[in-house]
Amino acid sequence: LSLVVRCRGMMGKDIHINFMIMINFMTLICKCQSIHLKTGLHLKGIYENEVRDHPSETKVTYRTFLEWHATGSKFIAIACGGSIYALVLMAGLGLRVSITSMVGTMHLHLADMLQSPPRDSPQRKLILECIVPTIARMHLSYPFSMTSMFSSALIERFSISKDIDCTDFSASDRFFDVIIQNALSPLCRNGHVWHACIAPVPSDLHRLPLHTVNHSELYGVGRPYSPLLSDIEEDEITHIVISTTFDPTSAQNKCFKPSHDKVINIGWSALERS
Repeated sequence: LSLVVRCRGMMGKDIHINFMIMINFMTLICKCQSIHLKTGLHLKGIYENEVRDHPSETKVTYRTFLEWHATGSKFIAIACGGSIYALVLMAGLGLRVSITSMVGTMHLHLADMLQSPPRDSPQRKLILECIVPTIARMHLSYPFSMTSMFSSALIERFSISKDIDCTDFSASDRFFDVIIQNALSPLCRNGHVWHACIAPVPSDLHRLPLHTVNHSELYGVGRPYSPLLSDIEEDEITHIVISTTFDPTSAQNKCFKPSHDKVINIGWSALERS
């Protein structure tokens, strides 16, 4: 019986982790867009300036970076169609990998289907009778907010609140439609289909910031939360620059030539082992 309880607990953990993986990939998209707004850099430039020269133990290839960006775009499309709670539902159903594996514009068609399913279609019946009631219960039971997940560059550019209430579908739709999906012209949300979710959640219910859920999952309660990089006003940080003649891009500075003297090498090994 104890093993059954343990397995059930691990399954719950798996849902939590899958959901937070989606949130982190979405945050990567937002960070890239923030950098683009400030610098005009596209993904290649962002990778070369911000990612490529990290230490080898955290090194990420450009191909992997592009895959992560594409994956985050798919999760954002789902959130655009069915709100953040659609991602919770996907995580609970174990569909994260299936979403990641979508090809072409399938994720965009799914987003449109969620927002405004065709009349008299089986998809509309499924969304109206199963998905919407489930999300309506979730956003009452787990009122999330996206506080401080996005940079001031995004917030100021599109005049949105820094504290985005996930239970407020109009605010959520505006964020995902205008900021993230601005080049894709998603369909408007069908008010009849989503009526159960449009009703406001009582303001006295405490909103749980998603970034703190993410932090507690990764680090536990023993380590205090520090803001995401996107929370920090990079332009306001004072950087001390020390000019030197050292060239980190030089070929001779990218390798170490050890001694080929066998006697010296044996002596060094003996000293290290002592």
